[in-house]
Amino acid sequence: MFRKLCGDTTLQNVVIVTNMWGEVSPWVGDAREAELMEDDIFFKPILDRGGQMTRHNNTIASAENIIRLVLDNRPLPLRIQVELVDERKDISETSAGEELDRELNAQIMKHQEEMYVLEEEMEQAMKEKDEETRRELEIETKRMQKEIERLKNDAERFAPEHMDGIGSKLVQPELEEPARRRQKEYPHRGLDYRRGW
Repeated sequence: MFRKLCGDTTLQNVVIVTNMWGEVSPWVGDAREAELMEDDIFFKPILDRGGQMTRHNNTIASAENIIRLVLDNRPLPLRIQVELVDERKDISETSAGEELDRELNAQIMKHQEEMYVLEEEMEQAMKEKDEETRRELEIETKRMQKEIERLKNDAERFAPEHMDGIGSKLVQPELEEPARRRQKEYPHRGLDYRRGW
């Protein structure tokens, strides 16, 4: 999301600051920092494009060093600024907006799959007359339903004109698939993917 907001051309102005160095031993801190710098899922892509990484040790000297790293940066427009102002895109049409939409839909699908597993476990508990487990699963199912609804509401608030009840139209068929699979297994429940059932 950060890279989508900034755009690759502006990453040369980025300074990543790590802190809480006093909370870990030096060798643990060094190992964690190396992982952050060398792993593609962390900060390596930013550092490869000219970004910098430095430590803040809760000292005035380290704070001044951080400021020095950004003082001579040449201001560049962020990707989201170009998309919103120059290209006159709606926020939901920007690269960052599309990434947010993708992430929200991925979370919704993940939770719907978890709901499916909980349903199966609850039915098994009912068959075994395990009332305590059934109650626990029912509580967890309700919690998961609320989380799915929260994510759907977030997605709809973000870009209502691009939503079709549950996230983007592009992702809609993927969201329907878990529900279709459940309908085959539990035909008496009907097909309502908007509720995650």
